[in-house]
Amino acid sequence: MNDTQPDFDLFLSYNSLDHVVVSEIRQQLQQLPQALNTFIDRESLTLGKH
Repeated sequence: MNDTQPDFDLFLSYNSLDHVVVSEIRQQLQQLPQALNTFIDRESLTLGKH
């Protein structure tokens, strides 16, 4: 994989109406003993880079 791109364990795809719930799930996944590096559009994309 390209060294400039982060590796993700999980891609979170969701309906925009569910954004709040999905964000809460993402936080819980990141707090697991074996934390998952998740990709979620609103928080993982940087303007002008993707």
